Amino acid sequence: MRFSLGYAFRSASKETFFIACIIMVIGVLPYGSSYLLGKLVSNIVLGVKSGSYTGIYYLLLLYALFNALPTILSNIRLYISRNWQLKLTNEIEISRLERMESIDIATWEDPKFQDLNQRAFRNGPYVIFQLAAGQLDILQAITSLVFGTILAVHFSLGVYLLVIISAIPSFFVDLKYAFKGWNIWAKDSPAQRRFADLRQHILYKIPLIETKLLQSCFKTMPRMTSW
Repeated sequence: MRFSLGYAFRSASKETFFIACIIMVIGVLPYGSSYLLGKLVSNIVLGVKSGSYTGIYYLLLLYALFNALPTILSNIRLYISRNWQLKLTNEIEISRLERMESIDIATWEDPKFQDLNQRAFRNGPYVIFQLAAGQLDILQAITSLVFGTILAVHFSLGVYLLVIISAIPSFFVDLKYAFKGWNIWAKDSPAQRRFADLRQHILYKIPLIETKLLQSCFKTMPRMTSW
């Protein structure tokens, strides 16, 4: 099963839809805020010259509203995300248990499969939340990019192309080192699995009693000097 934003839509459709809508609105709001700020400054300059400040208070109110909306929407998103995570947690755990039950023993004994399982569920369902949340962030970035592109092309195509070209080097640098960072986690999987196995001898009652009775603490945890 592929855990993605599409899976989130199937498991918690209402919550995912509302979060997506809030994210897209947040992605567009900075442009409206910048436009209102420009209008406000222009009206203030005209007001200083003419002595009449007609319409400034209306623009001030709108500008304050546009600046407050991202915070308000972010708090609403946080509330909806709590319910979203609860629903996804149940669906993910049920799907994982069903999948684990169907895997044969030979596959479980395969080190490569264990490495993959370790990377996928190192932090439980939170990895899935991060993946879905990352896709939602990409949706916000795409919304902001598309809207900004329309505005930039309308005003100056040359300036827009210059900005895009200047951002290409940093994009490839980020891509390169992000890939290397992920490889560090991937190569560390066997050590992480060994560490998780060793922790079981200390964190749970039955293996802890066995470890103490067999006096094997210094072999399982060689860095421990005393109990």
